[in-house]
Amino acid sequence: MGATVNAGDVVNEGERAEIAYHALDSKGNERLYEWECYLPTDFTDPDPGEFLHVAQWHDWPEDGDWSDYPRNSPSISCDYEYVVVSTLDSSITNYFDTFFPTWNSLVIADRLPVWFATVGTEVPKETIAIIPFAKGTWQKIGFQIKWSFSGSGGHVKVFHNNTLIGISTEDNMYFDYPHFFKCGVYRAPQAFSQTVLFDNINIGAATIS
Repeated sequence: MGATVNAGDVVNEGERAEIAYHALDSKGNERLYEWECYLPTDFTDPDPGEFLHVAQWHDWPEDGDWSDYPRNSPSISCDYEYVVVSTLDSSITNYFDTFFPTWNSLVIADRLPVWFATVGTEVPKETIAIIPFAKGTWQKIGFQIKWSFSGSGGHVKVFHNNTLIGISTEDNMYFDYPHFFKCGVYRAPQAFSQTVLFDNINIGAATIS
């Protein structure tokens, strides 16, 4: 699947090209979401400080009426960013050294492309994992989610190429009502086009494949 967003492709206050899956998992249910993702070598990075979601899990109104429903940010998301390596805290570089020992080879002009996995119903969100990668290569990403609200004992586990690289026990539901999944491209308005490729999207039992 290719998701392409051009300047001006505005839907619901953001530029987006996404598919949605309404799994309707309730508090305490557990499910695995995994996919392979590819950024072309000529992919244009977002402007500094702007967001680009490739996957997000959202709350929605139980009665289906969005007219007066709060516009919450996703409670779980996978975002693309680049980090400036010379500004990184040692805790992050130590994390890279542990899980991605060749990460230095991916740095170009002090920039490192990364996937950010976050969770939380309050700002700032908790960072679960940061995944360095090279454009022009396929990456497999997995989220194993046990839904939780108000301290009900859930979790989010993040996998890269089938290896567990982060876990959070933070609450991941805004309300005790099922959330839904979207993947594709959702970004702040930009003056250029961006394409992200997806393959082997799997949504099913809570076991990494």
